Amino acid sequence: MEVAVAPAPFVQTETAVVMPGGGYVEGAILRGIDPDVDGPAVTDIVDQIRSGEYDLGETESGFPPLIMGASLAERFAAYPGRVLTLVSFQGIEVTSLGMAQPPFRRFEVVGQFRTGMYEFDNKYMYTSIPAAQEITRLGDAVTGLEVRVSDPMQAEQIALQIEDELGLPYRAINWQTENRSLFSALQLEKMAMGIILLLIVIVAAFNIISTLVMVVADKTREIGILKSMGLRSRQVQKVFMLQGLLIGIVGSTLGGAGGLLVTWALDHYQFIEIPVEVYFIDHLPVAFDPLEIGIILGVSLLISFLATIYPARQSARLYPVKAIRHE
Repeated sequence: MEVAVAPAPFVQTETAVVMPGGGYVEGAILRGIDPDVDGPAVTDIVDQIRSGEYDLGETESGFPPLIMGASLAERFAAYPGRVLTLVSFQGIEVTSLGMAQPPFRRFEVVGQFRTGMYEFDNKYMYTSIPAAQEITRLGDAVTGLEVRVSDPMQAEQIALQIEDELGLPYRAINWQTENRSLFSALQLEKMAMGIILLLIVIVAAFNIISTLVMVVADKTREIGILKSMGLRSRQVQKVFMLQGLLIGIVGSTLGGAGGLLVTWALDHYQFIEIPVEVYFIDHLPVAFDPLEIGIILGVSLLISFLATIYPARQSARLYPVKAIRHE
């Protein structure tokens, strides 16, 4: 089975974006791509276009085309058709007078994209490979090859294999490494949520204990009558353990179903917004993991079962005569 489904060359460089008139300047990342590569697309930028169009061909002004991240475009009021000047920090030449002369080029904005990833929407711009090669003075060279794989979760292993095949000075960077800070933050949040969930289950277990203790106290005479009629202590204990376990099963099932429904709603409607400056994404990401769901339900049932032991043993220790006399 093939793991690389869409390789494509790209050119990437740090640039300074200059507003017409020079009133505002900001650093950004310019990425040159080839939209006419045969086969599946490497990037989903076409689906993220919010205004303008995905067209990196000739423009009306004759300047190279430019597609900007929505947040970056808003700060420059870069509506389609606006012309901006880009200054590259790569390919700087030194004049005969010893002055550094960076390459610069004017671009026409043809569209905006919004991915929901703060880093991309706030810093990235796309243009054609020839235009990026011109402003970076790379000639016919490119910065690297971008590879889309069939299984994104295997990207790190595939990157290591590519590095082993090519050797130095080539290196492979995968999406997991580039977003490691985001994943670390999400992992920390996930751990905190797990601890909170465990505490909630433990509190629910105490509710089961208190409920069964009250049932034992309320049914003491009935337990005494049943034991006097031949019901064994083990059977009495089993009755209350089954009752507590049934409460746990019903509660876990209803909670699991409600959790899955809320997860689906969060994934479909994305109605919980989070600060993009902190988490690099603008909404709360959710995913269905059958293994984790099974572990959560299993631990909930286990705690529910353990919560039944104490009241069940108390009921089994009742003496028939004392239980019948209980008021």
